Amino acid sequence: MSDDVSSQKIEAESADLRRRVLLISSILAVVYGIWFAVDNYKTSFSLALADSVVAVIFSFIGYFSYRRSNSMWPRYAAIATCCVFFFSVYLSGGAEGTGAAWSFVVPLIVFFLGGFRVGLSCSLIYMTLCALAVIYNFASPGLFYIYPVEVLKRFFGIFAFSTIIAAGYEYHKFKAEQRLLELLNTAHIAVEKTSISELKYRTLFDGSGHGIIVADVEREEIVEVNPAASMMFGYQNDELKGESIELLHPADELFDTMHLFRKNAESVFAQVTQLPCRRKDGSIFYADLHTACMTLEGRKRVVGFFSDVTRRVQAERELVAARSRADAASEAKSVFLANMSHEIRTPIHGIYGMVELLLQTQMTDEQKQYAEIIRDSSNSLLVLISDILDITKIESGKMAVESVEFDLISLVREVFEQMRPKATLKGLISNLYLHENLPEFVRGDALKLRQILVNLIDNAIKFTVHGEILVNVSPDPNSAEKQQILFEVNDSGIGIPDEKVGLLFQSFTQVDSSSTRRYGGAGLGLSISRKLANLMGGDISVKSELGRGSHFWFSLLLPYVKRKSHERPQNSICSKSGRLLAVSVDGVGQHQYNALFAEDNPVNQFVVKAMLNKMGMQVDVVANGHEAILALASRKYDILLLDLQMPLLDGFETIRLVRGNVNANFDRSIPVVAVTADAFPETRETCLKAGMNDCLIKPFKMHDLDQIVKKWLTVKH
Repeated sequence: MSDDVSSQKIEAESADLRRRVLLISSILAVVYGIWFAVDNYKTSFSLALADSVVAVIFSFIGYFSYRRSNSMWPRYAAIATCCVFFFSVYLSGGAEGTGAAWSFVVPLIVFFLGGFRVGLSCSLIYMTLCALAVIYNFASPGLFYIYPVEVLKRFFGIFAFSTIIAAGYEYHKFKAEQRLLELLNTAHIAVEKTSISELKYRTLFDGSGHGIIVADVEREEIVEVNPAASMMFGYQNDELKGESIELLHPADELFDTMHLFRKNAESVFAQVTQLPCRRKDGSIFYADLHTACMTLEGRKRVVGFFSDVTRRVQAERELVAARSRADAASEAKSVFLANMSHEIRTPIHGIYGMVELLLQTQMTDEQKQYAEIIRDSSNSLLVLISDILDITKIESGKMAVESVEFDLISLVREVFEQMRPKATLKGLISNLYLHENLPEFVRGDALKLRQILVNLIDNAIKFTVHGEILVNVSPDPNSAEKQQILFEVNDSGIGIPDEKVGLLFQSFTQVDSSSTRRYGGAGLGLSISRKLANLMGGDISVKSELGRGSHFWFSLLLPYVKRKSHERPQNSICSKSGRLLAVSVDGVGQHQYNALFAEDNPVNQFVVKAMLNKMGMQVDVVANGHEAILALASRKYDILLLDLQMPLLDGFETIRLVRGNVNANFDRSIPVVAVTADAFPETRETCLKAGMNDCLIKPFKMHDLDQIVKKWLTVKH
C-alpha cells in the first residue's frame, strides 16, 4: 500500500512539474507565434500562417493545462504541435535555410513532456520523416527545400546526439525514481521498527558506563544527557539539557574546544584524546571523546561519548616530565663529559709532550724511569677518558656506523702486532691465525672493528698470567651469509665464574669488585665492545671456565670488495672521493721549513714549538686566528698548525678566511693541520669539510706530529 501511495505521489509531482513548465512555455509560444506571424506577414504568408496557427493551438494548450491539471492531452497536443511545426519549418527551409536547426529542440521537448518511451518514439519517428523527406527530395527535387549534403550530415548527427542525451537523462531519471521508491519502502520498514529501536536505544543510552551527550550543531546547545555524563560533570539528571556546550569546558580553552566542536560536526566520526573538561564545581578533568554525527527530527546533532582519563593523563605527564628530566640530565652529562675531555686532554698534552721531550735529553736511569712512569700514567688516563666518552656517545645514540672499504687482513695484523709487545712483556705466547679464504678487502667500519679487537686482546692479556693468547679470524661457518666474518680471542687466563658472566658487559662493573682485586680498569672495555658490535649488526659472546681461560667471539657482516689489479701505494692517503691527497715519506731532506702555530694555551705553545724545533723547523707562535692571518700576510710559511678553540677568531673562522680570501697576499693553498683536543670522530670530518688538510688530536706523540708534517711538506714540495 505504501509503495502505491509513494509511486502516485512521485508521478503526481513529476506531472505537476511538466504542467507548470508547459504553461509557461505555452505563454511564450503564443507571444512569439504572434510576433513571428507579424514579422513574416510581408515576406512569407505561409510562415506567418503557420506561426499564427501555433499561437492559437498553444493558447488552448495553456488554457486546458491550467484548468485541467490532471489531464494528459495538453502535453500530447503540445508534442504533436511542436513536431508538426518544426517538421514544416524543416521542409520549407525556414528563414534563410535555417529550418533544420530548429529541429534540434524536438528531442528536448518530446522527452520532457512525454517521458522516456514517448520521447524516444517521437524522436525516432521525426528523424525517420526527415530522412524520408531527403530521399524524396533526391527523387523529385523542387517540392521541399534542398539542404547541402554537409548540412544534412551535421543535422542528422546533432539530432541523434540530442536524442541520445535526452533519452539518457530521462532513462536515468526513471531509474532514479524506481530507486527512490525502493528507499521509501525501506524507510517505511525502518519506521515500523522505530518503536523497538527506541526501546533498545534508551536502554543502552541510560545504562552506558560512558558519558553520552547529544548536542545540536546549529544552536550549539545540549539536547540530551545520559546519567553517566551527568555524574561525570557533577550535575543532576536533565540539569544540562538546553545549556550551551561551552559550559562543559574551561574558559581558557573555549576557543580551541569550540573550534574542535565545529570541526567534528563536519565529520561523520571523530576522536579527541585528553580533552579538558569542567565540572559544575569548576574542577578540571580530562576525557577521551569519540563523536558521531547524525540527523534527528530534521536537525543535525553530534553525539559525544566521554571517558574520564584524568588519572592516565596525570601519569603520562609525570612520565613525560621524568623523561624530559632524564634526557636533560643525559644531555648535560654528555656536554659535561665532552667539555671535560677537552679540558683534560689539553693539560695531558702538556704533560705527555714535555715528558716525551724530557726523555730525549740526557738523564740518569732513575730519572728516565720516573719520566716513563709519568708517560704511562698519562696514557692510562687518556684511555679512561676516551672510554667514558665512547660509552656516553653510544648510550645517547649519537654514534654512527661508517661503511668504507678497508684491508681486513692488514687491520687485524696491525692490531695484533700493536698488542704483541704487551703480551711478550708478560711472558705470554701470542699467535694469530688468518683463514686462507678470508677476503683481503671488505666494506665496514674499520675504526670500530679495530677498537673491539684492541679491547678484547687487551682484556685477554690483562687477565692471563701465563700461557698463550690466540686470535683467530675466519669466515663464519655457522652463518648462512657467505660474507659473515668470525673473530675469536682465546686466552688461558683466570677464567670467569658462571654466576659472574652476566657482569662482563655492564658499564663500570668488574667481575672482581672487591677492595683487594688484582686487576685495575674502569670496567668499560667489554661494555663498549659489545655496544660497538651491536651497532655494526653483531654481538659479542663468551664462554669461560674458571681457572682454564676464556673464549670471546663475535661475527660481523662485512661485504667483500673486489679490487682492481692496479692498487694505490701502500702508504697513500685518500679522501672519501678517492682523490690522492698525500704520500708519506721517511724524511723531508735538509730544507729549512717555516711553520706557523696558532694556539692560545701557553703550555701547548711551548710543547709543540719544542717538538717542531727538534724536527729542524723554524716556528712562529700566535695566540689566535686574527694574529695567524696577520702572520701569514707578513711572512711565507710552509705549513700552518691551527688550534680550533681560540679567542677572537677560532680555527674554523680562520680557515674560512685563509681559503676564501681571494685578495689575500699569501698562499691560500698552504697545508693546514687542525690541532684539537676534541676526540670525537666527526671532528676530523668537520675539519676536512671546512678546508683543512688533516687533523691531529691532542695529546699526540712527537712521532705523530713528525709524520703528519712530513706528509704535507712532501706534497707541497
